[in-house]
Amino acid sequence: MPVIQLELDSTGAVSSLQKFDRAVDNTQTTTTSKFAAIAGGVAAAAAAMAAAVGAAMIVVAKQSIDAAARMEETQNKYDAVFEGMTDTSDAWVKDLRDNYMLSERGAKEYLAATKAILDGTKMQTEEAAKLSSELVKVAQDLSSFHDKTQQQAVDAMTSALTGEYEAMKKFGIVIKKSEIIQRAMIDNNLENKDAVTQAMEAQAAYALIIEKSGKAIGDTARSQASYVSQMKQFDAIVEDVKVLLGESLLPIVTQLITEFNQWYKTNEDLIQSQLLVWIDNIIIGMKTAWEWAGKAYDQFARFAAMNPLAMAARTAGSITGSVQSGTGLWDTIKGAASSAFDFEGGTNVYHINTPANKDVIRDITAEQTRQEAQI
Repeated sequence: MPVIQLELDSTGAVSSLQKFDRAVDNTQTTTTSKFAAIAGGVAAAAAAMAAAVGAAMIVVAKQSIDAAARMEETQNKYDAVFEGMTDTSDAWVKDLRDNYMLSERGAKEYLAATKAILDGTKMQTEEAAKLSSELVKVAQDLSSFHDKTQQQAVDAMTSALTGEYEAMKKFGIVIKKSEIIQRAMIDNNLENKDAVTQAMEAQAAYALIIEKSGKAIGDTARSQASYVSQMKQFDAIVEDVKVLLGESLLPIVTQLITEFNQWYKTNEDLIQSQLLVWIDNIIIGMKTAWEWAGKAYDQFARFAAMNPLAMAARTAGSITGSVQSGTGLWDTIKGAASSAFDFEGGTNVYHINTPANKDVIRDITAEQTRQEAQI
């Protein structure tokens, strides 16, 4: 029976399988690298987000503490100015917050500041308190109508109560001293202007402001739905929220600061003496660092100057120039070497002692000996 022998060449198949295997490995490596890059990017983004959130929390905490501290100062002033009548004044505060877009601190600050000024005119306490509430409301109407800040309007009106009327021109109101005196005399049935008191002038100024405000009166209520008014309301709410947050942090921070202040007072002499030593050490350290930097720069400059490549370039340049001008080869080499070594324009004692210079000098000497032998 005839025998059929088959010889199969598997080289191509093996080669193809090896290529396929390498392709799979490359794909796996690439995929792994890409997933690693994605994971690294996600981790970096998460870290950046965490840092941003942490920084934002610190900023909010600082702002909240500041807001609470301002509220604490305002509350102390408010309680002192409205002593014995806070039930009434608190109702005014609520009205200003609900209808005039003021924060609690803003309402109490404006009321207390205005009443304090009116108290200075010797006006009756109850009358001064009521007038302060009405004045703050009118100030909000003026600020809304003339697109000014609430603070500007309050400042202008309180200035007018004390005889300074220039600021009221920003709100379209012109008042003269003579008008104030005349109005005060009429309202109080006086025949002699010398009988007009500061309190009477303040009341007359307020009455004239109301009369000359025109359509500005009531503008706060009319523009409640506007963007500007809503933003004022939003700002007031944000300030109230910051105060609430800050009030929980303020006692802790206050205690820490108090303890630090007490510690400093107890150790003031020691701290000051050590502080002077610390400052002296910093100055000495800076001076030492500066001197070290100068020496390092000097050594670096010398190393750069003695660099074989730099020396070769300078020598080659000198040789090229000399050959072109017809100078002899030995003179050319000697001049180039002298130029390459004379870095500081003085003696070459320091540079000649270096290994690189010794090699160059040895080569130059050998060349000179060879030329002399030929002669």
